[in-house]
Amino acid sequence: MQVEQQILANVERWLSQHGQTQSWLAQQLDLTPRRLQQYITGQFKLTIDQIASLAKITDQSVSQLVLPVDNSSTSWQVRGTAKTYTSQAALTTLALATQQLHSLQLVERLRHAQ
Repeated sequence: MQVEQQILANVERWLSQHGQTQSWLAQQLDLTPRRLQQYITGQFKLTIDQIASLAKITDQSVSQLVLPVDNSSTSWQVRGTAKTYTSQAALTTLALATQQLHSLQLVERLRHAQ
């Protein structure tokens, strides 16, 4: 599963747990509900700024948004540029969280192999 899908799955879970809707989230992100749905279905890729905004809206760190809902492996692809300090920090956090996640998955595999 790609990191973007994991982020969106975690956001969907957060919305459900907090009684919020995709329409509410679209409004918070200054998007139309249709455009948000296009992100959810993968027609458009999230930008670093949007990932940072999702973290802020859901009161989570980017690392928390990246953690997989299940135990699947991760990969990620980033489009655009990180022009602001916030987006640069979010990109760095995303990269570090992914690296930590891969390390944890490797340790878990080694435990199961013994």
